[in-house]
Amino acid sequence: MLWAAYGINRPDGFRTVPAAKNWYEYDIYVLKSDGWFLYEVSKHTLLKMGNEDLRIYGGTQDFVKAAPVILVYVADFGRMNDTTDELRKFFSAVDVGYISQNVYLWCASESLATIILGQVDKIKVREVLKLRPDQQVILSQPVGHPGQ
Repeated sequence: MLWAAYGINRPDGFRTVPAAKNWYEYDIYVLKSDGWFLYEVSKHTLLKMGNEDLRIYGGTQDFVKAAPVILVYVADFGRMNDTTDELRKFFSAVDVGYISQNVYLWCASESLATIILGQVDKIKVREVLKLRPDQQVILSQPVGHPGQ
């Protein structure tokens, strides 16, 4: 699923999604019951960041806590050089659309359910994920089995 979302699929380092100016400004955090992780794109692996179950912070809706996996999309504006804050916000919004769409398509192929959520306490998520000031929580995307 993470490879479909944002993985490297060509020898030149390009990924499964386009990115404005090839910034590839996103980090994908994965929240699960056994801890929270950062997707390390170059090695296609998950780096364990902590043992805490942070799924409660994956969205404000009650159903979010029951999702087995929650992806949190964090734009690193520090990677977006030589542009304005307005364009950083615009391009990061466009780019997260590509990423989340690939997760939707992968979930459909695996008979899983997903939804993107903008209703996230971004200040709290920034705190629990220990993000830097130039990292912005944009969306979350719970993934699970339909009806659960």
